[in-house]
Amino acid sequence: MSCKKVRDQLLACETPERPGAALSAHLRHCPACQVWLRRLLRLEQQLPQLLVPVPPVPASLFEALEWRPLGLSSVSTAPARERARSKAALASSLAAALLLFAVGWWLWPHLGDASSKPPRSYTQRRDAFLANVRPPAQQAQALLHLADELLAEANAAQAKSLQEALEQLFEHDLFTLVETVPVGQRPELLHRLGRLESRSERLAASTRNERLAEAFKRSAESVRRADRRLRQLWGT
Repeated sequence: MSCKKVRDQLLACETPERPGAALSAHLRHCPACQVWLRRLLRLEQQLPQLLVPVPPVPASLFEALEWRPLGLSSVSTAPARERARSKAALASSLAAALLLFAVGWWLWPHLGDASSKPPRSYTQRRDAFLANVRPPAQQAQALLHLADELLAEANAAQAKSLQEALEQLFEHDLFTLVETVPVGQRPELLHRLGRLESRSERLAASTRNERLAEAFKRSAESVRRADRRLRQLWGT
């Protein structure tokens, strides 16, 4: 199950703190989704204290809703009680729509990168990614999740910053954590490096932008160097 599918299901779940067997199986092995879930749970705890501003309703809307008799044939024959009930239902629907819009507008930038904010630097994203990953033995795997995200978000305008970020990740940051990786988890980490190398090469072959293709090629080279260096360090 992909990270996106897991996160979509957690958002739709009434009790994300009890995600069920299928989602839990993914979460146990995905530090990035563990961090994301903790952020979601904190937001849900804060929602009851959220003050929702209600914007003024445009006068044109009132005019459109106002009942104006055009003659005997247009006058409603429904009882007054039914008309009152219809007005109450309409008012409730409008209030609910406004509330959902306001909550969604507030919640969106807290769960993802808001388009109105400048993109965070690689260092900021790395530090945020690792801040809540426990135990430390999972931090090396978390860095590879970050590499996956960087590859997925890459575009031509970010080619140079992508290349620099992935070189920093694979040739420096990863090696500050290798001593914390238990022996039993090392084959899985090497396997994921191989997948990242293949993905970088596929992206380089499929993009038509020369700068971006070069960034993906350099990423694949950085992964290969990291793989060789790790195998030498671990004697595998």
